[in-house]
Amino acid sequence: MRRDKRYKIINNYLNKERNAFIIGGGTSLKGFDLTRLDNEFTIAINHTIEHYPQADCLIFGDKIFLNKTTFDIRTYKGMIFCSEGAAYSYPMQEMIPQDNIFVFETLRDEPVINAKKGLYHPTSSGMMAISLALQMHAKRIYLLGFDYYKVNGQMHWFKDYDHHKKYHDDKLKKKLKKFKNFEKHRGSIINLNPDSLIEEFQKKSIKDVFI
Repeated sequence: MRRDKRYKIINNYLNKERNAFIIGGGTSLKGFDLTRLDNEFTIAINHTIEHYPQADCLIFGDKIFLNKTTFDIRTYKGMIFCSEGAAYSYPMQEMIPQDNIFVFETLRDEPVINAKKGLYHPTSSGMMAISLALQMHAKRIYLLGFDYYKVNGQMHWFKDYDHHKKYHDDKLKKKLKKFKNFEKHRGSIINLNPDSLIEEFQKKSIKDVFI
């Protein structure tokens, strides 16, 4: 399939008829039964796919994920989104011709709705995923595990990889500032962690959605 046609598929993919649930790695997701998302449209970020392989989409921004993951990405049948910087690392370079692979240019300044222009990726795959859900025109975008704080030194609800331990608090604070570029979309984005340090979105408890 030609790349231009792939991009066209993305724009309006959900057409404001379905919600998108983006699964991050924050500790607030610890203990949550991910199978409760089985009937929802889901986007798994990075190593989350190792714990929820039935997600509709997998998104990652660099080749570190490919080098570290225990997940065999070659067996995944959902849509895979990655930056150009990760597209030519093993095994992605062999998979690029597949119709389920979407390779995007990296945008550093702000998110855009036109998929052909790229995905907003200011060194955060989480923001890349939000950018994707906006391009798909999801009815609402629910964020799970978007915390931006650590609990007892742990950053994720699953075991931290070595490269995650390099994310010191000051680095997380710098990343937080980048969420301001999503403020105009505040009405459609809901963070399901009331304690999240991200202040640009509406906040609800995960229990408000999954009773």
